[in-house]
Amino acid sequence: MSERVTSLESELAGAKKKTTETRSGLLSQIKTLQEKNESLDSAVKQGKNKSRGAESKTVRMNERVSALESELAATNTKLAGAREKNKETRSQLSSQIKTLQAEKESAAAETIDAIKAEVDQLAQQACDSGQHTIEPANESVEQTN
Repeated sequence: MSERVTSLESELAGAKKKTTETRSGLLSQIKTLQEKNESLDSAVKQGKNKSRGAESKTVRMNERVSALESELAATNTKLAGAREKNKETRSQLSSQIKTLQAEKESAAAETIDAIKAEVDQLAQQACDSGQHTIEPANESVEQTN
């Protein structure tokens, strides 16, 4: 029986040694996993912080885009108004130019008629005084527009 006890004690010592080694290995693995877990937790925290920063930046960019879109819409409205006003002004100026051209042509025609009348009168006076060298303006001058 003593052999049996010795054998059991030897198995028990081996089992204790194996248990100690296994426990030591498991503690080492647990420590390594805890370190990895802490590292992953830190990475998650950094990711969350970056995500919050990115969200904040996105919100600011969206606000800026909205402001720029509003400015663009206002500028386009002003530009459309300016174009319309420019179109109206051009139309008015074109009308005024036509009126002025008509007035100029009328004044030129009146001036030509006055000159013809004066030339005719001078020709008549010359004829009355016995000089027949000037022809009446109505016969020698063609009308121009």
